[in-house]
Amino acid sequence: MNFSSFKNYFFLAFIFFPFVVQNSQAQNNVKTYLDVFLDCSGCDMNYTRQKINYVNYVMDQQLAQVHIFVTQQQTGSGSQQYELNFMGRKDFEGLDYTLEFTSPQTDTWDERRSGLIEIIKVGLVPYLNKTDLSQKIKVSVDVPEEGSEGQAAKKDPWNYWIFELYANGNFDKESARTILNYRYGLQADRITEEWRFRSHIYFNTNEQTFEQGGTTVTSNRYRNGAFASLVKSLGDHWSAGMSSSVRKDTYRNLDFTMSVSPALEFSFFPYTEVMKKEFTLAYRVNVIQNNYIEETVFFQNEEMLTRQSLDLSIRIRQPWGSIFAGAEASHYFHDPTKNRLEMDSFVNIRIFKGLAVRLNGELNFIRDQLYLPKGETTLEDILLQQTQVATDYEMYVGLGLSYTFGSMYNNIINTRL
Repeated sequence: MNFSSFKNYFFLAFIFFPFVVQNSQAQNNVKTYLDVFLDCSGCDMNYTRQKINYVNYVMDQQLAQVHIFVTQQQTGSGSQQYELNFMGRKDFEGLDYTLEFTSPQTDTWDERRSGLIEIIKVGLVPYLNKTDLSQKIKVSVDVPEEGSEGQAAKKDPWNYWIFELYANGNFDKESARTILNYRYGLQADRITEEWRFRSHIYFNTNEQTFEQGGTTVTSNRYRNGAFASLVKSLGDHWSAGMSSSVRKDTYRNLDFTMSVSPALEFSFFPYTEVMKKEFTLAYRVNVIQNNYIEETVFFQNEEMLTRQSLDLSIRIRQPWGSIFAGAEASHYFHDPTKNRLEMDSFVNIRIFKGLAVRLNGELNFIRDQLYLPKGETTLEDILLQQTQVATDYEMYVGLGLSYTFGSMYNNIINTRL
């Protein structure tokens, strides 16, 4: 062996030696108790690994002995309701069941993630009981004392009403540009098994000022209004409701608009299955009164309109991924050629081990811009987005792919730098 070959071997050994050592250490440190795939977008993974450190967290569901699939929905009170599906794989095939956890709206993020941890611990017990850790399991139950608040029937002083006040804004300043955005409002909701009431009062302002060569250009946009809806449950598959709104929107040439909209919805799946799958069809009729800031391209300063719409919506959440697709078609009664078709979708699917695809898109065909002001829109108005311009369609597409490979375990917690 000549010196040049020796240098090459030495260089290769120097490069690969750390990987060999680390791989050997990793294999020696890997636990053999239980391989778990935690499928939870709302979980703090580092915190989970730290608090439940007696299982192996695998990177792919096909490697797991237990697949924990977590879905999340907001309740009528603003609380977060989680449904945890524990699915046995390999030697635990058939050992499946579901647990639920509700975190009140007053919970902090730390209280919420701690509550999730405790539910996951409970759910893992039947699987751990079939491993060598069965002799290490201890059970503790916190039973409220008799007569304590935990056992007493609690009366809701707010009678299911939830209120939210909000205000936010941002200010951006340069030597030749000033931008100010602010919004504030109030929401009031009351949701029970039979009724759902929602209301919203809002004020949104966008102010922009530009200076160039002694010329000052100002753009002010306002969108203020109020909305309310009331929906009645008619069983496992039907709902009926009524909504109403008033609004001022300078971007859409609306000095004042008011609408009343009765609606009927049919759910192909029972509403109780909303955590996993939704498939709904809704029909609405809108009665609208519009008062315009400027005379429209149809020579109207104000008008009363009626419109009908049909809305189809599909949402599926499963261990293999999630899908949402929605389409809404509408037209005005006085002229069916004044119509609109809006379609949007989102797909996130695991194709096979390690490979996932994400696709989202929106496509709208627009033929109903009755509110457009008469006259030519200046380039200044377009650049400042002072007013909406005529368009036949809107489109947006996003595509993403990810492929994960390497070590099947990811138990280590390291947050340095």
